[in-house]
Amino acid sequence: MALPFLVLMPARDKWHTGVKIILAGLALSVSYSRVLLGAYYISDVLAGIGLSMICLPLVTLVSNKILGNLNREKLNKAVRIWALILWD
Repeated sequence: MALPFLVLMPARDKWHTGVKIILAGLALSVSYSRVLLGAYYISDVLAGIGLSMICLPLVTLVSNKILGNLNREKLNKAVRIWALILWD
């Protein structure tokens, strides 16, 4: 899931560029290690990368449409509910 952020987020300065390079190297090395260890085929890894590149912008768009209509109080309540769901 790091690759869509790397591709879609603009680099504002050298610090952002450095972080993007490190994250890209980490994501690609994990992908390579999965194939090298035989845990996944290369097609599985490429399909996962492609799927994340498609799904992340769509999920971001939908969540911005939904959460953009909430006022601050309702947004805080939604965050607390999701925190309880995720950390339960």
